[in-house]
Amino acid sequence: MNVNLYALLAGLYVVPLILLWQSSRVRRLALPARRFFWGAAIGHCVASVIVVTVALTPVAAWAPTDVARGLLGWWPLLAIPLVMGLASIILGRKS
Repeated sequence: MNVNLYALLAGLYVVPLILLWQSSRVRRLALPARRFFWGAAIGHCVASVIVVTVALTPVAAWAPTDVARGLLGWWPLLAIPLVMGLASIILGRKS
């Protein structure tokens, strides 16, 4: 197993489990934690659409040297929720 597969598995199982665990107490969380939760939840939904779209794209549409398919297929489920969660904290403070 390589690091890409670990990232995919963490995005498929770990991130949703953490979001599910935090969803039961989201009202009691501090404001930055609530912002992170909602940013990560929305980010995971966006990442799911991206991963499914890449997975359903025919193989003939991609070149063997395409790095984009690897990045868009393995990493979004882990990276996008983290980035959107952090962005929601940072952008929420400015408003």
